[in-house]
Amino acid sequence: RGVMELSSGRRLIGTDLNFTVPDTMPVARMPAVGGGHIVGGADALAELLSQESLKKYVGVPLDPNTIKGQFQGDLALDLTLGKGVQPEEQKFRASGSLTALAVDKFLGNTKLEQGAIDFVADRSQIKMSGTGQAFGAPAKLDVVKVGQDVGALTLTAVIDDAARAKLNFNSGPRIRGPLTLKLKAPLDKSGAD
Repeated sequence: RGVMELSSGRRLIGTDLNFTVPDTMPVARMPAVGGGHIVGGADALAELLSQESLKKYVGVPLDPNTIKGQFQGDLALDLTLGKGVQPEEQKFRASGSLTALAVDKFLGNTKLEQGAIDFVADRSQIKMSGTGQAFGAPAKLDVVKVGQDVGALTLTAVIDDAARAKLNFNSGPRIRGPLTLKLKAPLDKSGAD
């Protein structure tokens, strides 16, 4: 086990940490594996993912000061040791969940609250799925990012009259009752459909 202290004082705690070299016979390149279970605040995870060596996999800037909640997940590493090994040869897999997630300015000025998100990620993709409260209504969230693509968030919510009034969405007398909203936004926040 161990603790990762980030520059802000935020911490992530690792348990069941492991590193194995299955065959130590001298060779130019040899495989190794590692991993562990990591827990901590969602803000600490955001700060870690903002580090120079990791942010290229996330693809979007994260502000740890706008994120609250808890994180737990498992990390598995497939490594190659030896001379001439390039960083892109190292592989990782991560899976876990975020709970009690709150994100200020999640979409524009809209806040995400009560988020419960499961995720899986590796070098080639990130997938997240779960629920939360957005626009004053329960919402389903899906995030998919593949390779170097920007990736997208899809949010589906049912907005009633009270939620539309809170959002200053004046539809006049033509629309009454619940309305299903499906919003798809690129992760770089360049727009939305």
